Amino acid sequence: MRINGCEIIRRGARSAKKIAFTFDDGPHPDYSLKIADIIEKNNGRATFFATGENLRKHPETARELINRGHMLGNHSFGHRHSLFAKRAALFDSINETKCIIEDITGEPNTIFRPPYGFITPAVLSICRDLELSIVLWTSNSKDYKIKSAERIVKKVSSGILPGAIILFHDCKFSDDSINYDYGRTALKMLMGDVIFKGLTMTTVAQLIESER
Repeated sequence: MRINGCEIIRRGARSAKKIAFTFDDGPHPDYSLKIADIIEKNNGRATFFATGENLRKHPETARELINRGHMLGNHSFGHRHSLFAKRAALFDSINETKCIIEDITGEPNTIFRPPYGFITPAVLSICRDLELSIVLWTSNSKDYKIKSAERIVKKVSSGILPGAIILFHDCKFSDDSINYDYGRTALKMLMGDVIFKGLTMTTVAQLIESER
């Protein structure tokens, strides 16, 4: 789907046996790598929508994720809500993070997830100008809010489907000492569903490549 010349991705093709697990607000030197371990143990790869602030703090973690075959996406510099920011400030936040990602990966940053999933006309025009596709999700784990792995699994399991984009978090953007243990436990529990349904966990880029 395109709005004002900007591509918005909500899911991949239902015909492909692929699913994309995505993780927001990192990277974190402990939590992000634990997530990667879970995904890789089940022969998958994931996409990490990182803030510029945390990329600056933990570039070595970001590089390790890339070296292990995962993907970095842009989640703005400081996770500010786009509704309360002027266009110039939004542009700087998104563009600075884009530059950081490209410096780490050596490749173009092509995807952006707006904090809170909130898309304004300014976000659309900035992403169009910076050639960024906006990536949303089909299922939100709400692991930042639900304090039970079993309840997270119940919420997400019906969304484990071909072409789905699942939203989890590495850590809390404003305080990376907050531990989302429930989310990681739920992630482990969901791997059985993924395998049973014959789905391959891929990056967002791999999920949508067949549609382009």
